[in-house]
Amino acid sequence: MSTCPTRGRVYRRCGCRDESKRQIGASCPKLKTDGEHGSWAYAVDLPSAEGDRKTRRRSAYLSEEEARYALELVVSAERTGVFEDPRVTVGAYLAEWLTLEERTLKPSTVAGYSAYVRKDLLPVFGAMRLCDLRSRHIEEWVADSSGACSSCSSSSTAPGACTSPASLGTSPPHGPPSRPATS
Repeated sequence: MSTCPTRGRVYRRCGCRDESKRQIGASCPKLKTDGEHGSWAYAVDLPSAEGDRKTRRRSAYLSEEEARYALELVVSAERTGVFEDPRVTVGAYLAEWLTLEERTLKPSTVAGYSAYVRKDLLPVFGAMRLCDLRSRHIEEWVADSSGACSSCSSSSTAPGACTSPASLGTSPPHGPPSRPATS
């Protein structure tokens, strides 16, 4: 992954304080003499929701390579429009997604999606970090489900039994609809 060298910077800093109790940061004299002192950090300007740019700073990386890699991930995410903040949980992401969907969907659709998220997804995935969520988690959840869909009150495990619009645009937990048997 290669980024434009003018985007962001990587530096070392520490939490030492001067006589007036203010952090010294990257100006600490120990950083020049002690290779183990402090931690690596990056800073990069990113667009904000308001349209202006905000500086994003992250530190506590053990090596310059770690900090540079994290910076490259952030810049790459900005370029592709996919931001992966390791602190964001599936629950927080779904809450933000629902808020965005409220602007364009009918209230009844949003209510259905909200019920599906609240009853089915949040109890299982809500506390999980979004960047840790993989397709195998979803597959295991579908395989382990009792067949009951809380969004539509269907208890059938037959394919196509759940016709709830609250399936978030994906196949319902019970599988895709099937054609009726013909003789």
